[in-house]
Amino acid sequence: MRKAAVERKNPSNLSVTLTLSKGHALPPPKVRDWLEEVCGADMALYSAEKSLALKTLGYDDDGPEYVMTFSASSVDEIVECLLGQRELDASFGPPLRSRFGVKAEAPDELVLPPAGRVSATPRDCDPWVAEVLDEAGAPQASIELNGQTIAFEGLPREHWRSEATNDLIRISILRQSVTVKFLAAQLLDRTHSLDRLIRSVEFWLSLVSCGGRFRILKLNRYSPDMQIKGMTSNLDPVLERGLDLLKAARTLYAYCQIDSPTISYESLTERARQIIHAAQQLDLRQAADSWVICECRPENVEELAERLSGGVTLLMTFPVDLGDDILAFSVAYAVRPEWRGATLKLHATSRFPLRGCRLERNDPVKDYESFVAGIRGEVSPALHAHIPLIVIDAEPTAEAES
Repeated sequence: MRKAAVERKNPSNLSVTLTLSKGHALPPPKVRDWLEEVCGADMALYSAEKSLALKTLGYDDDGPEYVMTFSASSVDEIVECLLGQRELDASFGPPLRSRFGVKAEAPDELVLPPAGRVSATPRDCDPWVAEVLDEAGAPQASIELNGQTIAFEGLPREHWRSEATNDLIRISILRQSVTVKFLAAQLLDRTHSLDRLIRSVEFWLSLVSCGGRFRILKLNRYSPDMQIKGMTSNLDPVLERGLDLLKAARTLYAYCQIDSPTISYESLTERARQIIHAAQQLDLRQAADSWVICECRPENVEELAERLSGGVTLLMTFPVDLGDDILAFSVAYAVRPEWRGATLKLHATSRFPLRGCRLERNDPVKDYESFVAGIRGEVSPALHAHIPLIVIDAEPTAEAES
């Protein structure tokens, strides 16, 4: 083999033509022996070694380079682009290649990038912990954030900036100025980890109530205490109600032993009353205040009164739609009956937690019925208060059964 010609008819379809000049034809075993003698037994390793040798000598490079030019009206716009907050118009220069340390244009490169808009996505972020401090300097709430600092040679010091966010809270430090923002728009537009959402809301409410005083733990070192003077927020009433709702949702997920669920806050607010009521039913502290009213047929009152005279176990099964998930619950109560004519009022004297589960989205009704049947078989209650799951137009709802 003495000649190899590379044909580049189509840049996206490279082909290699091998031809033999005048010489002796070698049988395949001889060719294989000759190649192993020259290249060794591993052709891939030989090729990689030669490629590295060429690159070490400065002949080969990692492909064409393009000089990118940004268009910005101010230095702040460049800093915001580096933080991933803004897109800038960008254009690319001609392709360049390096040979033996000399960089020059590569006119044979046919694939050129178009002009467009470019934004940066920060990858190397520092872990920050922000702590709210009370008047005595004791921590009241904390959150974890991903922080980044834009400061390099050539950038005027007045534009150096440190910023950290967890998608809900953003802390910006610019020279002597410090700002903390709650990103309300992202609260509704995105899904979030329920635990992180609760911690972020608690952090914000604590920051407002403690007069905006906080500090930052970065790289195992605390910053000096910082304070935002006169900090107020019109979000507080909304977030206080939202915090109760989020904690109620956490109670429901915890009962089903589901850790770190991802939820849509907007979906929760649409079902706030149902979620909070369900969480109250699962709360041990409120078991003594629970009761159920039953309307009985007059002819069955005496028989039922005798049956319930010594106290019984009441099983409650009910579903809760949280938007992103449909959960099923079962709770057992020891109840004391109270008769008022044909009306029976069952007062809960104690509560026994059973279990809950997340229902399958493809057929939640069937999954819920299977869950209820399994619980009934395990508990064998004297009374069963059941709320069925009804799906109307593919939207699940919980409706009381009379």
